[in-house]
Amino acid sequence: MATEGSDNPGTKLFDTGIEQVIDVQWLPDGSGFLYTQTGDFRSNANVFHYDFASTDIKPLTAFTNEFAIDINPSPDNQWLVFERSATIELTSGDLWIRRQ
Repeated sequence: MATEGSDNPGTKLFDTGIEQVIDVQWLPDGSGFLYTQTGDFRSNANVFHYDFASTDIKPLTAFTNEFAIDINPSPDNQWLVFERSATIELTSGDLWIRRQ
């Protein structure tokens, strides 16, 4: 997190460890963001919600061998749409929608 126009590089929000963040989307109300992150050995990817006020990270999916990629929140921040695929390459996936 950094202040606009500052020379300070900012503060790290959290450490992802060895996992890889694939996608980040700001929430429409500016309260936080959604992101997808791969699991151990890139065996899956799940959606997480980061809240700026509490700094809490909440998992929104719990896939063990599937991938949630290309996330997008609805304008009212009530819904989440994402592509769910058997592989990270998205050679064949489906669109899923769920409440946040």
